[in-house]
Amino acid sequence: MASEHKRIAKNTLYLYLRMILVLGVSLYSSRVLLQSLGVVDLGIYNLIGGIIVSLSFLNSSLAGASSRFITYALGEGIVEKVRAYYATLQFLHLALAILLLVVTQLFAHYLVYSILDIPVDRADTAFWLLQCSAISAAVSIIAVPDNSLIMAHERMDIYAYIAIGEAMLKLLSVCLLSYLDADRLLYFGVFTLVSQIIIRLAYLIVCRSKFKQERAKPRYDKAIGKEVLGFVGWNASGSLSVIGYTQGINILLNLFFGPVANAARGFAVQIQAAVENIILGFQTAVRPQIIKQYALGNKEEVYKLVLISSKYGFFLTLLLVAPLFTSIEAILRLWLGEVPPYTVGMSVMFLCVELVSPLKIPLLTAIHATGNIRRFQIFEGGILLLVIPAAYLLLKFTSISPSQVIGVYLLAECVAQLVRLYIVATQTGLSIRRYLYFLSPIVGVSMVLFALGYVLRGYITGSDLVAIGLRSLSVSALGILTIYMIGLRRNERNQILGFIKAKLWKRPSKL
Repeated sequence: MASEHKRIAKNTLYLYLRMILVLGVSLYSSRVLLQSLGVVDLGIYNLIGGIIVSLSFLNSSLAGASSRFITYALGEGIVEKVRAYYATLQFLHLALAILLLVVTQLFAHYLVYSILDIPVDRADTAFWLLQCSAISAAVSIIAVPDNSLIMAHERMDIYAYIAIGEAMLKLLSVCLLSYLDADRLLYFGVFTLVSQIIIRLAYLIVCRSKFKQERAKPRYDKAIGKEVLGFVGWNASGSLSVIGYTQGINILLNLFFGPVANAARGFAVQIQAAVENIILGFQTAVRPQIIKQYALGNKEEVYKLVLISSKYGFFLTLLLVAPLFTSIEAILRLWLGEVPPYTVGMSVMFLCVELVSPLKIPLLTAIHATGNIRRFQIFEGGILLLVIPAAYLLLKFTSISPSQVIGVYLLAECVAQLVRLYIVATQTGLSIRRYLYFLSPIVGVSMVLFALGYVLRGYITGSDLVAIGLRSLSVSALGILTIYMIGLRRNERNQILGFIKAKLWKRPSKL
């Protein structure tokens, strides 16, 4: 297993390099987009994007199936089985892409002109933006099996290079907007479509050259299709719940507060996504190994990977979230210039939600490895969907703020996490007592670090770059010290010290 752990470490490095570049481009692009489009047009862009995600909710389910079945087959070492799964999955993704385009044509006019709160003079632009976004999503859907093949082979370097290329294309698109006097929102939709086509071609070329023996033409196999669709059917219920509570919240914000709240949510979600992409760099590298080890019957190794990725993933997320908490208003002002209303409060709540993600993702991977996801999706999805009626009633009768709407979502995530743990434990054999014992230090670390961060804000004031840097470095240093002293057990500290000593005092070999 030492070689597998080295591969995980190497893949994590590739994903972090990708993340740093993509994050930098994304943050800069968001600022330029706000300046080029304005708050209202940017809110419309986020709203249309959310609708496309809603209409293509099956894509995430199929993507999860592609990743699970291709990786599982590779873990078994049967090339023909990989080809058979790839062919069927490619067929299903093509069918889904066509379905998305058909549904968009049927409902686009009604959505834009009759349901959504869009200024009359921007309705035509929103309609054509919806068309471009639908085609972009269809192209992206078709690329999923090739993406899954790359990830199953644990070629995170290829994945990182393509993702960086995609970020560069987005940056180019954003920069071109500033030179246009025409309708910038519509042109950005066109630029996004062209970028997706280029990325699709990149995936196609790479997989044809690197994994030719495992690729196959789209073909539907009844036996495989039944197995995959059974998985997708239950996974879709989970994806539908995600769409329900995320886009449901987006639409509720639009109905009660208008496009300005959608723009604020868009920026808050970008901050959340930036943090999540960092943690995903580590946990995406672990995911193939969890599935492959389960395919080989090595359950003890599966348990260790779940525990390690949960604990260290949480600490990594905490080290990112704590400095953001101490300077969130100043960071938003420095990033955006003019901060839209509601952005600060929603950003804080989404960062709280993000602390659940490093605990959720390993459990989700473990349950996907089993292939039996029915109970998991029913209970998790049911709990999270309760966010929408609860938020609506509170908005209707108590006039809660947009950030408090996100607080309802946070509460639902915490309850859902307890249910996830129970279901994974019963289906995989993971001991709940072992899980809670291994992760118990995260409670003490969180309480101490947030208390120190709160005190630190009173000593290091100001909103300039120097003050933000000092607060962030101080909180990060305190966080590392707190994690080392409270979050790690004695054997873990000894392992770290041994590793550092070995690296510092390692003598070069003689020639």
